[in-house]
Amino acid sequence: MVSSSSSSSRSEESQPLLSSASSVRSSEARSKLDLLSSLLLLSGIVTFVGSTLWIVWGEQKDPRGNLWFSLHPTFQSFAIAGVVLAIWALQPTSTTAPKEKAQAFKAHRSLVLSLVLPSIILGSSAMYYNKSSHGAKHFTTWHGILGATTLLYLFVQSLFGLVVSTKPLYNVLGGKAKAKSFFKHHRASGYVVLPLMLFTAHLGGAHSTWALGSAGFGWRVAAYWVGLPMIVAGLALRVRAGKMKFL
Repeated sequence: MVSSSSSSSRSEESQPLLSSASSVRSSEARSKLDLLSSLLLLSGIVTFVGSTLWIVWGEQKDPRGNLWFSLHPTFQSFAIAGVVLAIWALQPTSTTAPKEKAQAFKAHRSLVLSLVLPSIILGSSAMYYNKSSHGAKHFTTWHGILGATTLLYLFVQSLFGLVVSTKPLYNVLGGKAKAKSFFKHHRASGYVVLPLMLFTAHLGGAHSTWALGSAGFGWRVAAYWVGLPMIVAGLALRVRAGKMKFL
């Protein structure tokens, strides 16, 4: 009986140690996965943006003569890179590290306001003016239709994010505490708008008449068949579904 009791006691004493070791291993695995995802994501951005810029300014016959069109893929690729980085900045943050979370949120907001919105407005306006200047019809392709839809979605998403996080705007939702409960919807919505942006870019860069006539096959593959999927994979590996309690 004594032996059984002491054995049971030793087993109980060892449980916290085993739990702690398991937690450490889980944390280390998560860190390695986050590192891999960051490498995929950043490599994807460089591949996508770099290849797009080369296609527009290096392979297109007369990019300056076709300036308004050239500005469209240029600024849209900047906007996509900005959205990806803005999401990436917030993904690993935790409520147990308020300073880290505040810094990440500041980076997220700065990227959206200083890079994403200006770039997508300039890129979209350039294409609209380009078509209007020679009487071409607007929104005649899936790329154009999805582009307009995504632009509207992004503005609504940005406005909602501003409301739920900014005083006194969040008073519209019933105060700061109430507004925080809506942030998970903003987060989930971000994972919808980004795939729309990436798919729209894929259609325009891999399948449009312009791309097929101006871009070399290798550069199209690099930008839209390699770079964009790398971005998707990188972000997917970093998703914290637990931050969206309704999932």
